[in-house]
Amino acid sequence: MALAENNAQASVVRDLLTQAGADSVDAARERWWTGLRSAEREHCQNCGKDFSQDEKFYRMGFEAALHARTRCMEFDQVSAEMDASLEDVRRQYPGENVEEPFTRGYQRGREVHDLTHPGGIPEFLGRLVTEGQKPTVSEAAFTLARVSGEKMEVALQWTEATDETIRSYVNG
Repeated sequence: MALAENNAQASVVRDLLTQAGADSVDAARERWWTGLRSAEREHCQNCGKDFSQDEKFYRMGFEAALHARTRCMEFDQVSAEMDASLEDVRRQYPGENVEEPFTRGYQRGREVHDLTHPGGIPEFLGRLVTEGQKPTVSEAAFTLARVSGEKMEVALQWTEATDETIRSYVNG
């Protein structure tokens, strides 16, 4: 993550990240959906639905269900949020059949994808390092958390491995 003070710095940082092989958020989101797409197509077909026709609005609903504002809430607690998201989609695509595939995608996103780890990112990182059997350079991982505004959690752990692994998890 890089914070730039102005557009010129942002442009330089963007170029450096691109040169280093970093993806844009949009590219990461497309890769994420590509990984889920075949399972969601099969799920829709098993329900007697035409995924090729419904995918656009199904995906919008699916992604809306995973937003940070509604994570870990019961469906009855988020139904107003879903209705607001659905209304936004209806305004964007007047005259199109959006309600049924959006609602189905929203419910499916809430149903099958729990993107949390009980101990947060630092504990998850510890598990990944242990499973990777790579001795650490320091005992404790570097961690940072921001709880006000948009929530963010970062954990870094240096190991004796000569390769590097960077994983990012984005919700919302």
